[in-house]
Amino acid sequence: MLIENDDFKFNGYSIFPISSILKIRNNDYDKYFDFIMDNEQLKHEIRISYPINLESWAEIFESIKKAGLTCYVENENYKEYFFAISKIEKIKRKNLYVRNFDPSGLIDSEPTKINYKNISIIGFDDNYTNTMSRYATERL
Repeated sequence: MLIENDDFKFNGYSIFPISSILKIRNNDYDKYFDFIMDNEQLKHEIRISYPINLESWAEIFESIKKAGLTCYVENENYKEYFFAISKIEKIKRKNLYVRNFDPSGLIDSEPTKINYKNISIIGFDDNYTNTMSRYATERL
């Protein structure tokens, strides 16, 4: 699990399998960024306000649902790319069900089944997801 940072502002969390990490970089640019984070006193903002159990996809989604958060689920690597953004409807052992909402804020009338094996990354508590979810409405 990582906290996202964009232009020295924290913007949500991402969770992905450790197996998807090919390389970890820590060069002079990263060290300089760390230096700035220290001097700007921003490191104290590296925290999470709710517990997220990272034992399995099911536990992660249970934690997100319990916290009342909307999340996005993405498959970047699989032959059939998908992106869904939604509150979590139902969590099972091998999959979950979500009712995605589109960029115009319309929520799908039927839940979509997402198999955990097809997930490459999930994210939550970012500005876009939090803001859009406040305005999402049911399709008429």
